Amino acid sequence: MNVAKNYIYLPFLLFYLCQHTSSLLYSQSLNKKEIKKFQTYEGEMIALADSLLHSKKDTVRRNAAHLLVRKLVTSLKLNNSYLYPFDSLSKLISIIRAPDDSFRIFTWYWIRDNGFMRHYGCFQRNNPDKLELYPLFDNSDFLPDPECTTTGKEGWYGALYFQIIKKTSTKERTRYVLLGWDGNDFYSNKKVIDVAKFEPVYKSQKKVKDTLVLGGPFFEVYGELKNRVILEYKKDAPMSLHYQSKEDMIIFSHLAPPSVDGFQPEDLILFEGFMMLPDGTFDGLYFDDGIWRTKENIDVGNSK
Repeated sequence: MNVAKNYIYLPFLLFYLCQHTSSLLYSQSLNKKEIKKFQTYEGEMIALADSLLHSKKDTVRRNAAHLLVRKLVTSLKLNNSYLYPFDSLSKLISIIRAPDDSFRIFTWYWIRDNGFMRHYGCFQRNNPDKLELYPLFDNSDFLPDPECTTTGKEGWYGALYFQIIKKTSTKERTRYVLLGWDGNDFYSNKKVIDVAKFEPVYKSQKKVKDTLVLGGPFFEVYGELKNRVILEYKKDAPMSLHYQSKEDMIIFSHLAPPSVDGFQPEDLILFEGFMMLPDGTFDGLYFDDGIWRTKENIDVGNSK
């Protein structure tokens, strides 16, 4: 259902802040003064998010959202911010790290009264010398063909990420497959399979920085090459998407239109994504020569 979402900067669905964090990592790497400062920012973000979560007024939620964005950016600008795990915050928004710990991704969303969803997020590189932050701007409403598009951070197809898969090809730089969820609108949800990589930018034959590239022709889905995979399905349907490391396969529910008398399989194009339902079978994507290729009818019982 292609209805433009409202572009208001709103993040964080948060409830409360744990007063004590037991992470061994940052307690050994940050001093008490630094930890206290991070916890203070974390507490302020939680308090603002409480207004976003519970207020019935759009204006209140909107104002809280703007402050939340600023607080997160300010906290990440502090020295050694990558060492602070935001354990309490990670229970309430998505904060996930790459398998090689080269970066982490913060993603969150805000739902307006009309049911439309807007995503927000950023990549933070693990660089002890300086802050490398890549803010993401949800442009999903304005991508004419998102499954065939490669973008930068300004053209992000917004999603709440829950898993990162590292893949290195002999012909390419390291790529990271991102599995995510998009609540979309009142009628449907989407599961998203995207890919990210950092490309060097040169000036006078000298590397000056890296740029974030999202999407690429690395997914062959049912015979069609795509830059990312978007699986839309009926709201509240139990659609599964996950990565099985043992089989090195991305497994997802096969979606099919509802059974309607008089319709044939070739009439599938008549069904909008919000009508699609898991049919109880599963398909997968396996990595082969730099491409994720489809394998249909996966035996999920043998892939756990």
